[in-house]
This record gives sequence, structure tokens and C-alpha cells, in this order.
Amino acid sequence: MKICIDPGHGGNDPGALGRQSKEKDINLALASKLEQKLTKSGIQVVMTRTSDATLDLQQRCDIANKGNCDYFMSIHCNSFNNASAAGTEAYYYKGSKAGQELAGKILNAAVESGHLKNRGVKTAGFYVLKFTKMPAVLLETAFISNPDEEKLLRNDSWQDGVMKNIAIAVCNYLKITPNVEDILYRVLNQGVQVGAFKIKENAIRLAEEVLAEISSGNVKVVASNGVIIFDKVKEPESSNTGPVSDAAVHPITDLRRASAEQMESFLHKINPNAPYIAQKYIDMGMKEGIRGDIAFAQAIKETNYFRFTGSVKAEQNNFAGLGSISAGNSGASFKTVDEGILAHIQHLKAYANTEPLKTSLLDPRFNLVKRGTAPGFEDLDGKWAVPGSGYGQSIINIWRRILDEPVSDKNEDSGTVSDVHDKIADKKLIEEFQNMIKELSNFVEKLKGIANNKE
Repeated sequence: MKICIDPGHGGNDPGALGRQSKEKDINLALASKLEQKLTKSGIQVVMTRTSDATLDLQQRCDIANKGNCDYFMSIHCNSFNNASAAGTEAYYYKGSKAGQELAGKILNAAVESGHLKNRGVKTAGFYVLKFTKMPAVLLETAFISNPDEEKLLRNDSWQDGVMKNIAIAVCNYLKITPNVEDILYRVLNQGVQVGAFKIKENAIRLAEEVLAEISSGNVKVVASNGVIIFDKVKEPESSNTGPVSDAAVHPITDLRRASAEQMESFLHKINPNAPYIAQKYIDMGMKEGIRGDIAFAQAIKETNYFRFTGSVKAEQNNFAGLGSISAGNSGASFKTVDEGILAHIQHLKAYANTEPLKTSLLDPRFNLVKRGTAPGFEDLDGKWAVPGSGYGQSIINIWRRILDEPVSDKNEDSGTVSDVHDKIADKKLIEEFQNMIKELSNFVEKLKGIANNKE
């Protein structure tokens, strides 16, 4: 038995856009989970795409047709200009009895597991339904345009539950015994678990990130069946154990170096479901004179690449672990993404200097900080994170990887960040330039006064 799974859209085609996500990313995440579960159940699966690739509709049909697949399933998110539209619906091509039956099975499974409104099984002349040679269905999982359903679509546990139920329904329809219990891949740093994943590649990626950040130690990935799939040791490097010079510290109050494009590119290669908020970090950082790009790197560390695998959850809009000072303590919550980012920026400023805020106070722990005690990100060790050895350096390591991302020719910050900030990385030069403008303005005013006196 061979099934073709088609994650809708991709590459240059983002599909529908939610407030925090793109349809193409969610489609791929859902389809990948379904593929894994069907494969474990003994079904051969052909994917039209396994990455953020651009495919036209005929190419998708060709993959299924040339692969001699028995069934075709296209995974999508719905969208409507009315944000209250909600629910799940499934489509098949008119006249396909097998398509109608399969559509009904997967729809009921999605509705049951996802706790969604049943919008019914419908016929449609969609290209991929019409020009595939096998029974084909298209599932509109939920509405990305509905804020509540978008939160579900972005939730890894919800995705997994819905795809698990659909996999069971497909297996039952095909009279195949389902095997959908996932193997869990645990990431261990010196024997202490730092993450657990259902997708092996994600566990290995985190293991490599941990290995890059630690000064020495052993990092492993161990499957729940006992198989060790990653086991590497990092030896300590010989170095001068004396104090770090001021020149080696990355100041918190400075101009950003990375672009929003680089920041988003780096993050979404690791977590395609992460929100698109890099530009917000840059803009909020500029309001308080804080480096938004490194603050963004800190948010990546604190949220595990915006997966929120710790005590703090995504709906709290707390991207810096503010108030989460012990295990099980979820910390502060903010009404909006913007408020959460600004609170993070304000907390950094509290440590960086003693200057007053230029924005309204949102950080609930701002006045608990001894002001100006950590002018550099490396100085946050033992302050932001306790005991926190290497905390600041681990943030800088992430930031350096962001800087390695390629930059396009376009000026993405047009209208929000001036060209001066893009081309001048030294505050003193900016100040000198501003002083020159003031002096020139004063000189012009004097000339005007002389001219008036002559008249």
C-alpha cells in the first residue's frame, strides 16, 4: 500500500497567512507527523515535499501518478476574511466513491481529536483532486485566519494528536493494524535531560546546538527503546583563565548587527512554526537603545527556539522567562506579543544602565534589578540565570550563527530603521554626525541674522 501525502503550498507560495504563522509551514509539520505514523504502520509513504520547496500543482500530481500511489492526501489550513470562521472540512473529486469514503474517515478523525466544528465532506474540482489518477482527498484542517484555531495549528501536541487519529482512521479504512505510538528521543547533557522530541532530526539538532554551547562534556540522544543515536564528547579547550577583558564583552546597549531577514531565516530553519517577530525585536530595541538582534537570540535560548518546552508557554507572550525563577513557575504573562517583547527589552535595560525608560513600564521585575550591574550580555551570568555559568556566551553563540545567515540585496528595514543604522556600526560616528548637523544649523542661523542686519 502506497499513499502520497501532499503538504500544500511551500517555497515561494506561503499559502494563507495567520497572525503569527504561514500555512505552508503548518502544512509541512502536519504532513510530516502523518507520514511518520503511517510509515510505522507499514504503509509506504511518498511526500510531494519534505522541505520548504516550491512545487506547482502539476508537479504534485506527477509525483503521485509516477509513483503509482494508491491514495493521495493533500493537507491544508483554511482561511476566510471573517476571523470567526471555524472548523474542519474535507474534499474529494465528484464521482470518486473511494475518495468520498476516505474523506469522511479522516474528517471524523480530525474533528474528534482536534475538538473542531465539523463542516462536512464536500466535492470540489481542485487541480490535485482532478488530475491525480488515484482516489484523492484534500483536508482543510482548521482556520489559520481564526486566532483561536491558529493557536491550535501551531501547537505541536495538538498537531500530533490530530495526525495520530487520522493515521488510525486511514489504517482502519485500509484494514491495516495501526502502529502510531511514537518513539521519544531524549537529549541528555551530562546525563541530564534538556529536551525530548518525537522527531529524531529535531533531537539531533538540539544535541548539536548544546554541544556547540558547552565548554566541555558529553551530549547524547537516546531513543525510548534504548538505542543511542547521538553520542559526542567535547573536550575542554586550553585557555587563559584570567578575567575577560572589556573588549570581549558584547554590550547590551548598542546598535544591532543582524537583519530581521537573517534572524527569521536562522530561526525558521530550526523551527518552521516559530512566530515572525524579528522586526519587532529590532524596533522595540531601538526605542530603548538595546541590541534587538542579541535580545532575539536570548529569546531563542529562553524558549528553546520558540517551542516553549519549559514552564513558560507560548500564550504567555513571555519570551525571556521573566518571573520564571524556579521549575514549575510559569512566570509573567503579557496581553500581546508586542508587550512581551518590550518587557524583555526593558529588563535588559535595567541590567545594562541606569537611564530612565523611554517607554511605559511593562516589565514586572524591572524595579527588582540592581540597575547597571550587567552592561554586557556576558555579564548576565549569575544574574538573569542562576548559577548561569556560560549563559551570556551561549546567547552570543546563537547570535553569531544568526550573523552567518546570508543577506539579500533588498533593504528590508526601509521605513523602520534608517540607512545610517544599517551602514554605521559605531555610536561615536553617529554622534559626531549629529553634532555636525547641529553646528551647520547654528551656522545657517547666524548667516540669516547677518543678512537681516544688513537689510
